Amino acid sequence: MKTKILLTMACGLLVLSATTAQLRAQSAPTLDILYSFTEFPTDNGPYAAFLVQDNTGYTFYGTTLSGGSNQRGSIFKMTPWGSPTTLVSFDGTNGGEPWANLVQGSDGNFYGTTLNGGSVNDGTVFKVTPAGVLTTLVSFNGTNGARPSSTLVQGSDGNFYGMTETGGGYGDGTAFAMTPAGALVGVVSFTDANRPSNVAQAGFVQGRDGSFYGTGAGGSYGDGAVFKMTPASAGMTLTTVASFDGTNGGVSQSALLQGSDGNFYGTAPFGGSSNMGSVFKMTPAGALTTLVTFSGANGAYPEGSLIQGSDGNFYGTTAGGGNNNDGTVFELTPAGVLTTLISFGETTGVQPQATLVQGRDGNLYGTTIWRGPSDEGTIFKVIFPAPPPQPE
Repeated sequence: MKTKILLTMACGLLVLSATTAQLRAQSAPTLDILYSFTEFPTDNGPYAAFLVQDNTGYTFYGTTLSGGSNQRGSIFKMTPWGSPTTLVSFDGTNGGEPWANLVQGSDGNFYGTTLNGGSVNDGTVFKVTPAGVLTTLVSFNGTNGARPSSTLVQGSDGNFYGMTETGGGYGDGTAFAMTPAGALVGVVSFTDANRPSNVAQAGFVQGRDGSFYGTGAGGSYGDGAVFKMTPASAGMTLTTVASFDGTNGGVSQSALLQGSDGNFYGTAPFGGSSNMGSVFKMTPAGALTTLVTFSGANGAYPEGSLIQGSDGNFYGTTAGGGNNNDGTVFELTPAGVLTTLISFGETTGVQPQATLVQGRDGNLYGTTIWRGPSDEGTIFKVIFPAPPPQPE
């Protein structure tokens, strides 16, 4: 089992030292397994959570859906040179089953959600310090939502925005805004036309126009929709921007990415020509374009969000397909040219569902939810070979 993590790993979009075209010209990227999650009761796999590195650059954090000392999930941290250390084990009263990823707030603390637990077992929003001190900020009660599964996003107003799967006025979930102290300053109920998917773990993204954009079920054809929401100061009004019709994708459950060109990019795990998912582009006005459809050999069922490298290309994962039908890591140009970089198998971990992280070294980092050396999922690195030295 390998436990070494490079210090250069970081969260979000970072500068590459060489273009992907230069790297690809040398040889294909390779896969390295950095850590294998173990059996109960220690950590039990990351499920859909992805890694987030703290603002010091020396430690990163993650969640496990189950495991921990109470089998209700955990929060862990990992130094670049060591094994994961469990910081928090959820016990139900303080939440349970953290499905989504953590996000580091502007105050340096981490914020997240749990599907269950809290005062009436409808889920929570929590804050955890880098040292592992947990504070329950919100216990959902059905009226204000239930089963929050989305990753939070901190808006430019300082509030955190997220979604719940169920509850609210129509039983189709809610969107909420919360101060860092835990006060709900806005709650709006989804309807069947714009409700989030029941596995919408990715959450909102704030666009350059200040509105929040999300994806989920519903829409004009029942195959999913993209919606936008005004911030809390403007009343959190929901508007459906685009509807999937099956041929161009269906029931997207990942966060959108606003690319360098101002358009939004995302994945849908279903629909397309083979009903195995697609990658799409949407203009701010809501015009959808399918960039690629998955067919199995080139991947299937993309569930994580995309990231964009400094070369302008997009990177993502599929939970299935590839050489072993166990998932892939792919690269996609803005024009829609797809390259499969990695095909997973049982020894490496299977079903990568999380958004990748790109390090300062240009390599990609992520997690699988199952299999690997200890059968409970892995943390992996996709290594791009360095370009040859340039002549003097």
